[in-house]
Amino acid sequence: MIRTSMPKAIEIGTSIAPGTRVDIQKAAIESWRNCGFHVVSFNEPDEIDSLEASFPGVRFVPQPRNGNALVGKPLIFISDILRHLASPGAGIGGIINSDIILSPEGGLGEFLREQAVNSFVYGPRLDVHSADESNGTMD
Repeated sequence: MIRTSMPKAIEIGTSIAPGTRVDIQKAAIESWRNCGFHVVSFNEPDEIDSLEASFPGVRFVPQPRNGNALVGKPLIFISDILRHLASPGAGIGGIINSDIILSPEGGLGEFLREQAVNSFVYGPRLDVHSADESNGTMD
């Protein structure tokens, strides 16, 4: 198939956790931008006010519901994130934990633009003690 135009920018959905591990979340989000991704965070409305100043350039989408009644935390439902990513006119989208740092090496953005069209692409998490480590434990 010959593609006549590149797909829209890849939108990465997450839910930034307020007040915890802010530095690692900032580093993670910066790494996503370095891969060429647009970042959107799904949070309950009360959290957004405290997060916007610390995370400029992130688009926040207020969520009217969360999992607080089920798990005691305002966790966002994956189905709500997926609904947003699959909305009419959306391009390629993904979900990632707010503390995962991506390496810009290896052309991840270009790879996903090619492989994720009409497909589902996923990968494991590698838990490391510091961001400069290349060996860790697969989650």
